[in-house]
Amino acid sequence: MWHLSVRNAPDDRILSDEEWGDIARRMVAAAGIDDPDQGAGCRWIAVRHADDHIHILATLAREDGYRPDLDRDAVRVQAEARLLEQELGLRRLKPGDGTAAQRPTSAERHKAARQGRERTAREELRETVRRAVAGAVSEEEFFGRLAAAGLLVKTRVAPSGDFLGYKVALPDDRNKDGEPVYYPGARLAPDLSLPRIRERWSADAVAQSGDTVQPLRPAAPAARGAARQRSPGRPS
Repeated sequence: MWHLSVRNAPDDRILSDEEWGDIARRMVAAAGIDDPDQGAGCRWIAVRHADDHIHILATLAREDGYRPDLDRDAVRVQAEARLLEQELGLRRLKPGDGTAAQRPTSAERHKAARQGRERTAREELRETVRRAVAGAVSEEEFFGRLAAAGLLVKTRVAPSGDFLGYKVALPDDRNKDGEPVYYPGARLAPDLSLPRIRERWSADAVAQSGDTVQPLRPAAPAARGAARQRSPGRPS
């Protein structure tokens, strides 16, 4: 099932049933649940039980038997909401700047439920990586903390030996082929990419010393080897 709640601001005017009906149709079309221009869609219903909001509930099976494409459905729905705010004269919110951590997809949520997890793998990894960043002051310590937390770690290394990036996985989160599902730091959250983490360390060092410092260098080769040993094969 797919559920969406659409609510007005307290100071917005009260919309009519016809206006809410049009909002519901546009929302399910934007999400990919039921777009008349795309042919067969999913069965859905919108319920208005208060003046200021509606609930939309849909099955996740189209009339032709296929599943709807809900990739980035939250982004598309939010974009449609910004258009509706302008057209209907409602309080207008600022569009997102793309720097927030990505919300779990429907597929990730369903997988977590099948595995009996309270949170998705992405959310668990994000929290673990944030703790490692908060307690580390260098790449060597950072990757050591990731390994100590039980994560699988792969690094991407330049021919010069410098780190270019990293990705992590939970040992028991596997794809259909039985392989670990890795997430690059930037996919966990924009501020968890390796360049952004380095910026944080550099800023912290400047704040503590009051002097300008050079960007942190990658860890020693021995430490990089230790990080790579947690996941056999060539870094990617």
